[in-house]
Amino acid sequence: MKCGRFLVLFLILVMVPSVLAVELGHVEKLTNTDDYMCPLVSPDGSRIVFTGANFNGLYTLEGTSVKMISSAEFVGYAYMWSGDGRSVVTRKRMSPGFQCVQITLDGNEKTLGYARGKMHPPQVTGNLIRTYYSDRKELVTLTEDFDSRDHPPYITGLDGKIIVLDSGTTTVIFEGKDTYYLPVISPDQTRICFQGLESGLHITDITGKNHVKLGLGSDPVWTPDSRFLLFTKPIDDGANIIASDIYIIPADGSYPVLPITDTPDRVERHPDISPDGKHLFFDAGGAIYRGILQLDDFPVGRTE
Repeated sequence: MKCGRFLVLFLILVMVPSVLAVELGHVEKLTNTDDYMCPLVSPDGSRIVFTGANFNGLYTLEGTSVKMISSAEFVGYAYMWSGDGRSVVTRKRMSPGFQCVQITLDGNEKTLGYARGKMHPPQVTGNLIRTYYSDRKELVTLTEDFDSRDHPPYITGLDGKIIVLDSGTTTVIFEGKDTYYLPVISPDQTRICFQGLESGLHITDITGKNHVKLGLGSDPVWTPDSRFLLFTKPIDDGANIIASDIYIIPADGSYPVLPITDTPDRVERHPDISPDGKHLFFDAGGAIYRGILQLDDFPVGRTE
């Protein structure tokens, strides 16, 4: 009987490496090496936008040429495409606070709302644009002529907790011993991934239940079909990121966690996925890259 169990275990160990593999095909360098990072693919997949060092400035590609569309400070932090894919919605640094703006690919800028000292990154859901002024405890709709009754709950990090704001009510959906922030909601609105200052990445359902701690990780992004989560595992030397690869896990946080990249000579960060799920964009060494993402044979389910 024991021999039978050992045989099964041996077969699993032999077979797993050949089955549990996610390959990134034909990686292409899209820009020169500069300080470019954080690529974001448009809703129709036809354009990308990215930022520069310290999240300053926004850029796009026209053919193979890089074009600056904004030189403003901090516009590249937690920015989003508008629902129609014609512009980017973000914050720019003001003195002393921030201003929400909408920036077209031609570089035209439209002010949204008013400047505040403490403003959360704007969230875009379809044609709805919202932000939270934490110094006034005010959830603000920045979209003109939008029916405020037709919207999903607004989920954000506040005072180290993950909260949901809905119909004037604030509800804590996740709290613990760490400081939690930057929740990323899956496209189907069923799950959240958020960052812990000390504990790394966490996944819960949209109500904060069914918690899974992923641990070391950063830069989470959901696949367009909400089936998987991609993230990085950056390693630093106390001053700089010296190593990082991109990993993938099923949306419910079950194993296996598999590497998509394994490149000691390249530090991959900030992945994003094309709307059709076929291409992966990321930055490495100050340049923007694109690779072919092959998820068809990804093994879903826990193996332990």
